[in-house]
Amino acid sequence: MSEHGTPIQLPGDEAYDMDEDSFEEVDMIEVLDDDDLDINTGTDQGDLGDVEDEGDDDVNFGPGLEGFVGIKPDYILTAHMGSAVFCTAFDSAGHKLITGGEDDTANVWDSTSIKTRFPICKCRGHADSVVSASFSWDSSFFATCDLSGVVKVWRTSTSEHVITFETGDLCWSFWHKQSNVLFAGTDDGSIYMWKVPSGDCKIFSGSTSKCECGTLLPDGKRLVAGYADGGVKMFDLKSGEVIQHFAKSMPQGEQFPVLCIDHHKKTQYSSNWMFRRECKTVQYTERKINYNLAVHTWWSAIGGFN
Repeated sequence: MSEHGTPIQLPGDEAYDMDEDSFEEVDMIEVLDDDDLDINTGTDQGDLGDVEDEGDDDVNFGPGLEGFVGIKPDYILTAHMGSAVFCTAFDSAGHKLITGGEDDTANVWDSTSIKTRFPICKCRGHADSVVSASFSWDSSFFATCDLSGVVKVWRTSTSEHVITFETGDLCWSFWHKQSNVLFAGTDDGSIYMWKVPSGDCKIFSGSTSKCECGTLLPDGKRLVAGYADGGVKMFDLKSGEVIQHFAKSMPQGEQFPVLCIDHHKKTQYSSNWMFRRECKTVQYTERKINYNLAVHTWWSAIGGFN
């Protein structure tokens, strides 16, 4: 993050809304023109089939679900034209659903469109598979992000395209829990923070290692990120400074990335998983590691299979 930029004001500061002048030109990134944007509202038919509880037991549940013997779904959404679906997200009221897929498209559904076989909007203009989709804290906007780093923001009420950003190869994205601010982490270690809908941007460059994961702490003023080199950093969003850095020396030529990270909702603890079958629990107010849990089988620890 450039040291010349004026920090964003976040919940808990004197002013809740961020000023337009809080982002200086040196911190801005290019906002892409989206002339080739193509939004179809109901003209491209998805293949949405109701699955009846009675009938042939050999009903096809779709690619990858051959032989599925669980509870039959009420509906199967196959509007991604047979491509893999990589992400889904509901709005805060549970009225709308986004699905992002390998076909470089995100589809938006509501209760009516699910039954009528048509998504209410097909969000196009992506350059690669849509791997992250989410609604803002108040569901007034939603974002769709692809692997190549194209990030698009849309207005939920109208499905209107609002703005497009471009980053490096994308690893993750999420919204602030109390403000229309969007975050994204990338393959080159950068963390982007955008104000929506203005598009003002700040970039946190705390590492050259791939930023594998991130989470916002409950106060809404600090972000914790995990990296491919095994490091964990905590950023102050207002100053842009790294206020805590947990690192572990690795054998030469080896890396054990931090693959996921989360925090307790009430206490001052965060927990991060490392690929080398370890979990560290950190009390971030005292800047120390409280627990170091060795896990014998990584997959069983996260609910997978031995």
